[in-house]
This record gives sequence, structure tokens and C-alpha cells, in this order.
Amino acid sequence: AEVETINPFKNIYVDDSRNDPEFIKQIGPQAAITMGLAMRKVNDK
Repeated sequence: AEVETINPFKNIYVDDSRNDPEFIKQIGPQAAITMGLAMRKVNDK
């Protein structure tokens, strides 16, 4: 089966002059859960 690595930053603008693009790419899979939680609204279930 084919496996695709998740990139939660794919559709989010990240300023390359302030953030190392390689670092962002590296931590993307680890940041998936935290990105999802950060985008939740108050009282979401």
C-alpha cells in the first residue's frame, strides 16, 4: 500500500525569510495534531 506523509503546512503561508523551509518540512508530520487543535474554534467537539 502506498503511504503519503501528511504536511499540515501545505496550504498555509510560511515566510521563508523568518522560518527555515527545510525545518518546516521536517517537523510537518509531527505538527499535524497541534495544527489541528490550534485551528479549532471555541466549544468545538
